[in-house]
Amino acid sequence: MKKSKNPISEKLAIGTANFNTRYGINNKKKFLSKKSIKNIFKILQKEKIFYLDTAKSYKNTEKSIGNLKNKKIKIVTKIKKINTKNNIYEFIKKEVSQSISDLKIKKLYGLLIHNPRELRNDKGYEIYKSLKKLKKEGMVKKIGYSINSPKDLNFVYKKYKPDLIQTPINVFDQRIVESGWLKKMKKDNVEIHARSIFLQGLLLKKNIKLIKKFNKFSTSFNKWNIWLKKNNLSKLNGCLNYIFSIKEINKIIVGVDSVNHLKDILKFKKKNYLNFSFLKSNDTNLITPSKWQKL
Repeated sequence: MKKSKNPISEKLAIGTANFNTRYGINNKKKFLSKKSIKNIFKILQKEKIFYLDTAKSYKNTEKSIGNLKNKKIKIVTKIKKINTKNNIYEFIKKEVSQSISDLKIKKLYGLLIHNPRELRNDKGYEIYKSLKKLKKEGMVKKIGYSINSPKDLNFVYKKYKPDLIQTPINVFDQRIVESGWLKKMKKDNVEIHARSIFLQGLLLKKNIKLIKKFNKFSTSFNKWNIWLKKNNLSKLNGCLNYIFSIKEINKIIVGVDSVNHLKDILKFKKKNYLNFSFLKSNDTNLITPSKWQKL
């Protein structure tokens, strides 16, 4: 397989959360149209971008991907709310079989536990053993989990070593870098996929002041805007430059709102010698999207 000429293409994975559901603070539309998805896939094929991130909870998204009939795609999907009352292996296998059928592929590239807390209950070992069995049977290439913070790894990593993890990381949320976990996992040959690199679109928002509940974080946004101006960067390029400065990351998951958005991402140019560390925020109310509803 020939590599893409565009160096950014080699690291990109496309998030599909907004294929059939509204996702992200900048997404005014309910979801991407079938035409938009088809046009996006044409560009992905041209750029040799084959990695897609999805989840069982993204309404009908796996079927939408399957209908595009691209046999080269590598799918990472996530499963949550595992039924532990009955046979756990049979439950997960049924879910995986359905995903493979809907996606029209032979096997999943990655199968992740959506919430690693499920591994911390008394059925955790049985869940992990089921994932390993599906891997051995050839239905899945890599297993792991999607974390919400580095603290999740403190509880599950040693007992349930992953092949692949997804972690939130962006200029405001630098916890995974500071924790030392990236270096540890890289040494252990764990594949690392960065997600939430735009903080669900918040870092790309043109005028954050229009969203009153985020006014309490004005110091962080002011620093961000001043830094972008000083370095002559767009918000998009500022976010991408940070992620591309972290050598341990294997794949960068990006959600795209339109064909033009994808084209803008593909125009990315790396800038060296940028200082990002002072942009970090330790306020979990800002860097954790699940807490935004309570602001």
